Amino acid sequence: MKLNIYITDPEDFLAGKLGHSLRLTDRHHEDDYCGYLKDYIYAGSVDVDINVDSKEIRQKAVNAIDKEIQETRAQLQHKVDDLEIRKQNLLALEHVA
Repeated sequence: MKLNIYITDPEDFLAGKLGHSLRLTDRHHEDDYCGYLKDYIYAGSVDVDINVDSKEIRQKAVNAIDKEIQETRAQLQHKVDDLEIRKQNLLALEHVA
C-alpha cells in the first residue's frame, strides 16, 4: 500500500515533533477535490506492507465497545439511583406533612 506523507504543522516538524506534524493518507494532493489536504505540505510517499490479524483487530474493537457499554450502564444506573433517592425524599415529605 502506498501512503503519502504530508506535513501538517511546519513548526512542529522543524522542531522534530514528527508525531504531531505528519499525516499519512492514501489520498494525494493532486486528487484532493474536497480540499482535505490543501493546507498541508506534501513531503513524499512510502510503501507500507500491513499484515495484521483481522480477528485480533475485531476482538479489540469488540472489547472497546463492551467497555463503553459497561461504562454507559454504570452512568445510567447512577442517574437512576439518584432519581430513586429524589423520589423517596419526596415521598418522605408526604408522611411528614
